[in-house]
Amino acid sequence: MKTLEYNIQLNQPSEKVWDCLWQIDNYKKWTRPFSEGTYYKTSDFKQGNKIHFLLPDGNGMYSTIEVLIINKLVIFNHIGEIKNFEEQPLDEKTKQWTNAKESYELIETTYGTNLIIKVDCADEYLEYMNTAFLLAIEEIKKLAS
Repeated sequence: MKTLEYNIQLNQPSEKVWDCLWQIDNYKKWTRPFSEGTYYKTSDFKQGNKIHFLLPDGNGMYSTIEVLIINKLVIFNHIGEIKNFEEQPLDEKTKQWTNAKESYELIETTYGTNLIIKVDCADEYLEYMNTAFLLAIEEIKKLAS
């Protein structure tokens, strides 16, 4: 498992960048490079709650919101897989990325907000994630402009 890191300077305050990331309609837009129709579902976007990252067909992954400081930081701890909208028991395939982290840190600067994204990634997905994240970052830039 490797940690990928992306650092983007955006000319907007952190509140605007946060909305670009986590307002559900915006999330659907910037995550298109990963898979069309991606969305998240949670009872409440707050620390300690479970969150489902889903595709329209009901497959995806479930995680916990490990750390949440609004407009500053969110860290997801990935737990397992979802199939047909149901959380699946852990198996050998999912155990390799269970407890992988994904974080989004927003740091206010004189010129706006520095967004630092870190994602733990299995070696077999490195190329895919790097390609998709670079496209997603372009979408985030558009949303924040």
